[in-house]
Amino acid sequence: MDAVNLLPLEYRVRKRRSRLAAADGLEGTRTLRMGAAVALLFAVLLGGLFYHEHSVVNSKKKELADTQAQIEAIAPQVQTIQDAQAAITNRLTAAKLITDARMNWDRALTQFAKIMPSSTYVTSLQVVAPTSSVPTSAADATATSTSGATGLTVAGIAPGTVGTALVMDHLSLLPWLSAVTLQSAGRQPDGTQNFTMTAGVSQER
Repeated sequence: MDAVNLLPLEYRVRKRRSRLAAADGLEGTRTLRMGAAVALLFAVLLGGLFYHEHSVVNSKKKELADTQAQIEAIAPQVQTIQDAQAAITNRLTAAKLITDARMNWDRALTQFAKIMPSSTYVTSLQVVAPTSSVPTSAADATATSTSGATGLTVAGIAPGTVGTALVMDHLSLLPWLSAVTLQSAGRQPDGTQNFTMTAGVSQER
């Protein structure tokens, strides 16, 4: 036997509308809850990401601070090493200048003895060295380390004026002598002439 709905049509329409409204309200509530859950999840993810990045930044700042502290701690040692290197460089430069300016006197005096006329003999030979100073910096070392120049003073006796002039000519032939100058000359009772000559000395190796 088939069921027959005896309720009035208006009542049935109203009831159906109520059911649809209730269903729509339930669907809206579900949608709202899902949206809130998604928003909450997004907020949690965003907060976690911010916390992670904040932790990374703090860690990098701490590493930077530690590195700067280490650099500041070793800075005095680095400066000490640099000062020591500069001092060693200056000493090496000064030593090189002294070595470069050193005269090979063995060879020079041998040449001097060979070039002197046989009729002339030397009574005194004096070398005046320049005043040396150790440079305090590389710039000073490259500029100069001596003041003045090396000079040679020769005193002797020659057989007359011609012999004295011959000594001057022979000394002028030496490559390590320059500006040979007669300072004094005097005739002796026996006809010989004593003399004093000066000259500048350059390097001879």
